[in-house]
Amino acid sequence: MEKNNEVLEIKTSNEDFFYKYLLLKKPILETILSMINKKKVKLSPKILKVFSILLYYNNLYKDMNDKEKNEIVFGEESRNKIIQALDITQSHLNTYLSILRNIKILNGNAINKPFIIYPDNNYELTFRFNINHNEK
Repeated sequence: MEKNNEVLEIKTSNEDFFYKYLLLKKPILETILSMINKKKVKLSPKILKVFSILLYYNNLYKDMNDKEKNEIVFGEESRNKIIQALDITQSHLNTYLSILRNIKILNGNAINKPFIIYPDNNYELTFRFNINHNEK
């Protein structure tokens, strides 16, 4: 039987990778987070942007121990960079971080392990559909 595959190549920068990755995984993340939180979770573009920048910084400092890394990722300098990059206020950023904590993506000033990724230069995200031909 012939195997059908469709490959969509997405060229991106290191920083933009995380946002594009989250956009592609958004429906799956929302489903998983809805089950974890026992309520419907919708990830807005701003929430995804904030989370993507946190993932980017987390990846940037991946060689540090978790405590040092999290101090930088969630530190004042990183927060100021996020505020500038997204043209938001400190208050808005605090709200977005609170939302990420409430839906269990963040645990205090740390990203929960299941949501952390460390991509290399050719990261692949694969969806495999197993179609059941015995449908009723």
